[in-house]
Amino acid sequence: MEHTGSYYKCEKCNHIYDFMDICPECGSDDTHDISAEDVKEHIEKLNMRVEELEIMLQSHGDKL
Repeated sequence: MEHTGSYYKCEKCNHIYDFMDICPECGSDDTHDISAEDVKEHIEKLNMRVEELEIMLQSHGDKL
């Protein structure tokens, strides 16, 4: 699969990917175009969630 310069988000499972085809996560072809800024925002949200989960584990004395 070849990168087209666009980004896509699957309507079914919310997977984000960078090639026009069916969703590699769930196989759906119901997608919409998103911008690079949308992808960056998604990364920020994921990073924040990772930090929250790491803090939760540490607060219980569990190692990462």
